[in-house]
Amino acid sequence: MKMTLRRILLFVAILMGLGSCAHLGIEKTNVYANTRPGSWMKVITDVPYKTVDDSMLRLDIYSLEKDTVTRRPVLVYIHGGSWIHGDKSWIEKDYRQALLEAFLRAHYAVVSIDYRLADGKRRDALTELSDCRDALDWISRNAGKYHLDAHRMGLWGTSAGAHLALVLGSEPHSSGIRFILDDYGPTDLNGLFRTGLSPLAVSLIRIVKPDLVHERELMLRIFANGNTDRLSPVNRIHKGMPPVLISHGGADKLVPVKQAYELEKQLKAKDIPYLLRIYPGEGHGLNTLTISQVSDLTKCALSFAARYNR
Repeated sequence: MKMTLRRILLFVAILMGLGSCAHLGIEKTNVYANTRPGSWMKVITDVPYKTVDDSMLRLDIYSLEKDTVTRRPVLVYIHGGSWIHGDKSWIEKDYRQALLEAFLRAHYAVVSIDYRLADGKRRDALTELSDCRDALDWISRNAGKYHLDAHRMGLWGTSAGAHLALVLGSEPHSSGIRFILDDYGPTDLNGLFRTGLSPLAVSLIRIVKPDLVHERELMLRIFANGNTDRLSPVNRIHKGMPPVLISHGGADKLVPVKQAYELEKQLKAKDIPYLLRIYPGEGHGLNTLTISQVSDLTKCALSFAARYNR
């Protein structure tokens, strides 16, 4: 009985994290973000890359103004938001803006994409992955027009976007993807959503926190029909995958740091190059990093990209 109670309390804590993520947004602005992109930055906004049903999906292309490099390596940003919130503009928040600017100064083009957000009915995680694949295909087809080198591409995802980036990087078509920046991404969906809880435990929690149980049920609809196993990055690691840089907060309560260590274990087992960076005391979103920590994170990401994106 004590063990059951402990599991229930743990589950409530995780669900409270999921609820705050869904309703408040996981990545809030802080003092380390500039209010506007610099004048040296060129941004081509709202470029359509896909039309489906009643949705036109768009992306933004960032580059240096008057950059003389004719074929720029590409970093593709996939935003987070619990798979149900967020948009491509989140690249300009918090430490992400510093990382964006650092890659532009290294003569990258950075492409931030929107995708259809999951609703647990018509759209789920597979919908989002389909949109992300189509964005990558669009980049390849239009590389010449925008001076992009689609053969030297990295994926950068935050939270749910990092999960999508890891899944994309594990797929056979990922040969043009040279590296992945995984910022606090979920890697074991069963562990995150506690799919092993008994119906009795869920019923008890429903009495105390019905809104949190609803949040969990939405997540499980987004990853329905066994997709929690199939779409968990820890179950998809294989030889030949792109190298992965993992950045995670040591005090993350929404996506516990254990998820980063589980990914590290699988990468090591399959001899995939990786680097794990844990920021002690930092919560989900890395949104209270100090200026020196932001500098460390950007230098590490640039060094990792330079090593593998040749």
